[in-house]
Amino acid sequence: MRSIARHLGLSCLLAIAGVLTTAAARANPDFPGLLKANVPMPCVPQCTLCHNTLAGGPGNVRPMSMGTTWPMYGLDGNQPSSLVPALNNARGAMQDTDHDTVPDDVELGMGHDPNNPAMDALICGSGAPMYGCGRVARQGPVDHVGAVAAASVALIGLSAMRRRAASKMRTPL
Repeated sequence: MRSIARHLGLSCLLAIAGVLTTAAARANPDFPGLLKANVPMPCVPQCTLCHNTLAGGPGNVRPMSMGTTWPMYGLDGNQPSSLVPALNNARGAMQDTDHDTVPDDVELGMGHDPNNPAMDALICGSGAPMYGCGRVARQGPVDHVGAVAAASVALIGLSAMRRRAASKMRTPL
């Protein structure tokens, strides 16, 4: 009986860890396609164009990338509808994230990485770094209240199971 309770408790803790980890790894799957639809690019870019990893999401933005420069033009990571106005604003300002004298939208159109001043830094093609969202969790802000509530319920359940198991062990047969 004690072994079952221990395994169940461990399973609950792993489930809680999974829920909390998954909640933090959210990315917006619309941005790469919207970017390609509004800039004639040779490929759909991956999330690593602006983020450190394919998970994307807030807190994961690549330093010195379009993800840090384009918000000043109105880009909001939670609002896919903000991409086109931000793109138009960046075009108008001739935004050049990597300071190589070629505007970001022109570099994207050529298949070049607007975050890297090297002319051979491509976002598409052979030998180029691969960009994109890969597996993307559902979009939206992280629900910290829900995650804390789920963890609390699981911990209360674990505590109740332990008390019940302890009381059964004390009861004589």
